[in-house]
Amino acid sequence: MTNSSGTGLSQPLPRSGGTSVIARHVSRGGLLCGGSAGAIVCGATILTAPPEEHSTRSNEGLNLLGGASILAHYEDTPVARAGAFRLAAELRTPALWALPENSGIRLDASGEPRALGERACLQFTAGGRMSDIPSDTV
Repeated sequence: MTNSSGTGLSQPLPRSGGTSVIARHVSRGGLLCGGSAGAIVCGATILTAPPEEHSTRSNEGLNLLGGASILAHYEDTPVARAGAFRLAAELRTPALWALPENSGIRLDASGEPRALGERACLQFTAGGRMSDIPSDTV
């Protein structure tokens, strides 16, 4: 799934029944690949997108990542880290997965994230912890 707008992607899904179709597909082991807004909408909330992308109706994502949310296009700088910690605390999310360009994650069989791509992916928690998401060894 790709889209330039998180709300543009997430708003039609519930109305069309797409949310349940996607959730059923994923629960049966189906592959789902989301880039940019498509990745963000797979998380618990789309509030990780830029404010102009937020909705007046609902900012809920598809919640296909065990309660985690996605911070797409992440550049690891001190300012970005501070923002990610602040956002994780504000959202009270179990995990905020920060994905740089040309990188991503996949969930292993136990539902744990594994990093893919050229650059390290990071996990921020509401408790103020940051860690590298382990690299995929497939």
